[in-house]
Amino acid sequence: MVRVEAAGCVVLRRTLLCTRVLLVWTRGYADPTLPKGSMEPGETALECALREVTEETGYTVEVTHEEPVVVETVMDKYPPFVHKTVRFFLARPLGGSPALRLERALVARVGWVGVSRAVNLMRRPEEIEALRRCLVLARSVRVPPPAGRRSP
Repeated sequence: MVRVEAAGCVVLRRTLLCTRVLLVWTRGYADPTLPKGSMEPGETALECALREVTEETGYTVEVTHEEPVVVETVMDKYPPFVHKTVRFFLARPLGGSPALRLERALVARVGWVGVSRAVNLMRRPEEIEALRRCLVLARSVRVPPPAGRRSP
């Protein structure tokens, strides 16, 4: 079995009405995912997560909780079977925009989606679990509003 180590971020943006999560839609797939990717040699999980978010979404983010949420999945539909471990960091946006993303060939679109709608759109159970666990962390760790905006 092949082992894959990956990292990404659950990027939350609070508004007066709701909390939104940053999702990416990969070309060829109908369901959105959290921004993430495989770790490069010598790269830490945090370095990978920050790089992948910027490449896939065009946003720069700040991690608000240093301990990642770790989820695992086994992809065993077709050989080679893959055991994938993903470390998701809770983060908030600092700046940027989807127009600045580098992964245009891979990522069809990027969007901020209300948490309830995101859970209904997402199809990967391990990513829904990562989102759920990061939301619990966000309640215990104050996630500041984006720069220049006041918290409600």
